[in-house]
Amino acid sequence: MDFSEVSAAFRNLGIAQEVAECHGLLCGLWCASGGVDRATWIRFLRNETVTLEALSRSRADPPTGKPPASSDEAVLQRLYEETVAQLEGRTFELQLLLPDDEQPLALRAEALADWCKGFLFGLGAGGVKERDQTPDNVQEIVRDFTEITRAYHDEEEDSELDEVSFMEVVEYVRVGTMLIYEELQAERKQRQLSDDRVLH
Repeated sequence: MDFSEVSAAFRNLGIAQEVAECHGLLCGLWCASGGVDRATWIRFLRNETVTLEALSRSRADPPTGKPPASSDEAVLQRLYEETVAQLEGRTFELQLLLPDDEQPLALRAEALADWCKGFLFGLGAGGVKERDQTPDNVQEIVRDFTEITRAYHDEEEDSELDEVSFMEVVEYVRVGTMLIYEELQAERKQRQLSDDRVLH
């Protein structure tokens, strides 16, 4: 997805949230709950209240064949579908929605911080809050993401080294997100097996 295209769609739909933050939110919700429908994600984007119970009932949108009401809504639908497909893939192909490489490094660094902020919010909203409920490696990645949200980049200090370092952090966030998803998905499956044994 093109960052500027999504930004324009957000503006036209009256969504005031930062684009990168909203993409991170979708990824965080998906990792935490193992599935969230597009309508519930959009409710978060519009700052509407969503309870954990309602979120737990929310699952991925089934294909309906119904066309979106507008081209802007089609952009959101495509972003949702592509993100879910990337998270559910087995080749670590998730791509963070960030400004193009031609944009100033400071702007991209700020967007990455926003992405991590949205992701962490999504994890929390999805019920992943207690440290003792998550594996150590997930806790470590979450701590790193928290540090990234606090990152600040001085545009006057742009350099090739800064650019390389930034790309390394982007790759860390991308792979870290996929690892969190895999770990939490494995935990959900293990809990389901345990529940099934108790029931039978």
